[in-house]
This record gives sequence, C-alpha cells and structure tokens, in this order.
Amino acid sequence: MASGTSEAVDDAKPTISSDLRVFLDASPDAAAVFDEELQPVYANEAYRVLFLGTPAAPGRHRQQQTAAHELEGDLLVKHWPARQAQQLGTVVQVNEVRTTDAEDSLVFNVTAIPLRGIGVVELFRNVTDEARVHARYRNLLRKERVAKQALEWLVAERTKALESANEELKAAQAQLVHSEKMAGLGQLVAGIAHELNNPINFISANVDFLKEYFDTMTEFVRALETQVARYPDAARHVDEARRRLDVEYVAKDFGSLVKAIRSGAARGARIVADLKSFSRMGHDTWEDTDLTEGIRVSLVLLSPILRDRVTVHQSLEPCTVRCNSGHVNQVFMNVLTNAAQAIQGPGNIWITNRSEDDTIAYEISDDGPGIPPEVLPKIFDPFFTTKPVGQGTGLGLSICYRIIQDHRGTISVVPRPERGTTVRIVLPKKGKPT
Repeated sequence: MASGTSEAVDDAKPTISSDLRVFLDASPDAAAVFDEELQPVYANEAYRVLFLGTPAAPGRHRQQQTAAHELEGDLLVKHWPARQAQQLGTVVQVNEVRTTDAEDSLVFNVTAIPLRGIGVVELFRNVTDEARVHARYRNLLRKERVAKQALEWLVAERTKALESANEELKAAQAQLVHSEKMAGLGQLVAGIAHELNNPINFISANVDFLKEYFDTMTEFVRALETQVARYPDAARHVDEARRRLDVEYVAKDFGSLVKAIRSGAARGARIVADLKSFSRMGHDTWEDTDLTEGIRVSLVLLSPILRDRVTVHQSLEPCTVRCNSGHVNQVFMNVLTNAAQAIQGPGNIWITNRSEDDTIAYEISDDGPGIPPEVLPKIFDPFFTTKPVGQGTGLGLSICYRIIQDHRGTISVVPRPERGTTVRIVLPKKGKPT
C-alpha cells in the first residue's frame, strides 16, 4: 500500500461485478480487491477508513495512518496472504496480525480469497477487543493456575507438617509408653528382687550353720555310741535303731543336701542380681558397659521360653560401649523375645558381634518363618503388629528403633537368605545421647 493507493483505488475502472461491489460495501470488515499483479482494484469504505483515511473521519486519520504504516512495514503490504491464496488457489487465513504501535495496538484476522479472472479479495476483521478479552482471560487463567499451584503447595506443606507432627506425636507417645513401662517394670522387678533377696540371704547365711550343727550332732552320737558299747543290751537297741533309721545313708546324704542348698542359694542370688540389673533399664544413666553381660542376663530371664526348645549359639567378644545400658539391654531383650516367639517348635538363635573401628555391630538371627516382604517396610512403625488383638501393642520394635536412634546408631531387619530373620544393631563405642 504505497502513498498513491487512495488515488489508484479512486481512479481504477471497475473490473468487478456490481454484486461483488455491493457485497463488499455491505461488509463490516475492511475489504479490498487486488488484480493479478496485486494492484488495488477496489476498496470498500471500511478499508478506506481503516488504512487510507477519509475526510469523513478526520479524527481517526492520523491513528489509522499509523496503523496502516505499521502493517505496511510488516506482513500485509507484502500481500503474503494474497500471494499464498494465488499460488495455492484456496482461501488463506492469518489470525491475530498485530500492529506494533505500543500505545494503541490493533489486532486483525486476515482472509485472502482468490477470484478467478480478477485477482484476490483481502478481508481485514478488527478483533482487537476480542483479543484483549482473550488476553485478560488468559491472564486470569494464568493467575488462577499460579494461585492453584500456590494453594496446592501450601496444602502439601501443611499436610507434610501434619504428617511430621503426627509421626513425632506417635514417637513421643511410644517413648512415653516405653518410659512408663520401664519405670513401672523396673520398680516391680526391683521390689521382687528385694523380696527374694531376703530369704535367699537367710538361706545362704544359715546353711553353713546347719552343716556345723549337723557335724556337732554327729560327733555327739559317735561319743554316745562309744559309751553305750559297754552295755550289750543298750548296744543292741542302738544297732537296731541305726538300721531302722538308716543313719549311715542320712549322714552321707546330708552333705549332698547341704551342697545342693548352697548351690541353689547361690543361683537364687545370681537371679536376684540379674533382676536388679534388669531393673536398671528404667534409669537414664550413660556409662561404659560390656553389653555381653546384658545379653547374658536377657537369656537368663528368657530361659522359660527357650529351655528344651530353642538352642542359642553365641559368638561374642567383650567390648565396652558407652551407652544407656538399661535401654540397650531392653533392645536385646525385645529382639530376643521376638526371635524366640517367631520360632514355632524347635529352632535356633545365633548371636554374634563384630568390632568395626569406632562402632560395634550385633546380629541376632533366628531360623523362624521370616518376615513377609509386604510387612518389612512397616516393621518399625509405632502400633504396627502382626500379632492377634490383645497379644501385642506394636510398640516393641518402634521403641527399639527410637532407643538405637537416641544412641546415634542404626537397627535394621533383613530376611536371611535361607530362612528366618536377622536383626543388625550398630552402636558407636563412644556414644553420646541425642
């Protein structure tokens, strides 16, 4: 569209039909007819007002001249849609052609229609308002999407925070249950140990006196027999009484009984000592401890469920660990109990340890049925249990996990390759409480 376009349009002789002219004049869109050389043949009033300017619209003249200049500098003056329509022989549409005027940008949809024997008709529909509405709509959608993403992020963060708080609450509840359980159990065991200690000490203290008294009575009887031997009738009665009462067997067996009483009293005293050691599990005392002794105590206390059924194989090296021995012993007690309960009928438990630089690793294995793969990820969850209702609280392993975590160690449960389960506990030798 050169500067002489208006004159060319006005001077051109009509080469189009009157019907087409009427149609173009009635069209609300800007329309112009170009010949085969893309020279203007005819333009309707809307086209002249939009691009060429007319005396009838002097107020819009400068604005539309600017719009026409910007369009001429870009796509439309090259008649790209018209050339495509000529070459393809079909209608070509270009949507949202924009002017580059930043203050008052206009948007057009351009349609080029090839006319056989005439040239091309180009229609320019002003869709500026629709484009602005669509732009505002897209902007609102973008803002809505951003707000939705922000809301989803906020909900996810809140959900994560709630889940974290819930896990902390469960852990705190489990720890509280553990602390109360251990404190109560410690007091109970300490009381039982104290009550047992008194009669055991009484027996231990008096068994020596009993042996001494028996020796004294034996010596007296022998002296008496020496004197009675002088009198035949009395001696005969004494011999009859000796045979009837089987005095020789009583004198011989009495020593064995005293030895058995002394051994039983010593074993009772050892059990009391173990109970006292077990009662210390409720105390928050960190000290250097050989955990091998704690395992031994646990096995003694578990002997009723192990005896004549489960064989325990130990390969333990003495190793001093700075820890809360009572809590760590509770872990061993819990793991050993689970291993013993997992074995249905005769079975085996293996206990080993291995020193690794600054850590000590304990492994407790059993040849029970093992843990199903779907249960394994939940094994340390608070209140998770596979035992029937009333037989398990689901806190045992979760408490063990928390205790080992407090010692800055690790505890893991893995299936054994052949059959059963292995629990691996790793503790720092110079642990500090978290």
